[in-house]
Amino acid sequence: MFGGYIACLQFIRKIQEAGFRVRILLVESDRFDREAVHAKLASNPPLQQAVAAAEVEDITLGSNTLVISPHDAFVGYSFWTCIKAHRLAEVLGKKFIFFLQEYEPIFHSHDSYYAIGSYVYRLPHRAIFNTRLLADYFKSKRLGVFSMDQGDELEEHYVSFQHALTPTSPPSFDQLLKRETRRLLFYGRPEGHARRNLFEIGILGLRAAIAQGAFDGDWEFHGVGTLGPEYDIDLGHGRIMKLSGTLPQGDYGAALGEYDIGLSLMLAPHPSILPFEMASAGQIVVTNAYESRTAETLRAISSNIEPCEADPFSVAEALATAVGRVALHQERIEGASFDWVRDWDDAFDKSVMDRISDMLRA
Repeated sequence: MFGGYIACLQFIRKIQEAGFRVRILLVESDRFDREAVHAKLASNPPLQQAVAAAEVEDITLGSNTLVISPHDAFVGYSFWTCIKAHRLAEVLGKKFIFFLQEYEPIFHSHDSYYAIGSYVYRLPHRAIFNTRLLADYFKSKRLGVFSMDQGDELEEHYVSFQHALTPTSPPSFDQLLKRETRRLLFYGRPEGHARRNLFEIGILGLRAAIAQGAFDGDWEFHGVGTLGPEYDIDLGHGRIMKLSGTLPQGDYGAALGEYDIGLSLMLAPHPSILPFEMASAGQIVVTNAYESRTAETLRAISSNIEPCEADPFSVAEALATAVGRVALHQERIEGASFDWVRDWDDAFDKSVMDRISDMLRA
């Protein structure tokens, strides 16, 4: 459970706290193992309790009658579920709410899936955006609510929240000074579902930087993100990177602080959360700009971010610059402190929840 799934479950928790009853409609699975989900969330009691308090109803096969009320609101999590949410809301003369965490057509080639995904954003809806950066992309492209509404009506039709970062603490100046071996962490996701993370470009950029002598000295290379077994990747010139599923240390926030450079790419409007968590742990982070997420925008968030373009040569150049900044210990520590929420109650604060509550009651 990470990323967008956590955001959705935190959303459920917060609207329950606001007094709304929640029913989860399963649309792509005719089985629900509540005990397994309960066990999966054991390390996060608030989310565990939120799911336990929700009704769950399976509408995958469409064989049972779904009872709805004129007071119901319908929230879709992905463009597939939003098609059903739209049909249900339409029966009541309402608009559905799209819990938007990415511009989903980019998950697909320019094919029927892409076309259907694009169609959903043209349906009448209200939007809850995961991060202002994603909302800015939709606004710049006049997508979704930004293509349909204007003025005061637009303000009533969308809200954005900041996805909370995992709390981290950067190493102290003395700890950085004493490090003899430097370490790089690559968010490497080689599987097809994560093509937007540009695994191949990251590897090519690392190989080019190493070949150019950027990583002379004592360096270790670690990769995380694969869904398969661990394996080694040859980076050339005697350098090897071990790619695994998760960080070796159980405390994710503390583990991030043990690395000096982060490499995390995202060819999509949502910037991902990991680059900012890396930066907050004192890493110099190489990540790519994309459309309205410009290099200037990224640098303004944290000075620990070293932006690049999404090609191997730009990645290699940014990595070389990052290596040169590793020894600037005080700058790294100062760059770890920036304006981004670290707590989900702050992410869904009163101003955000008031807007969401108005949407749910509309």
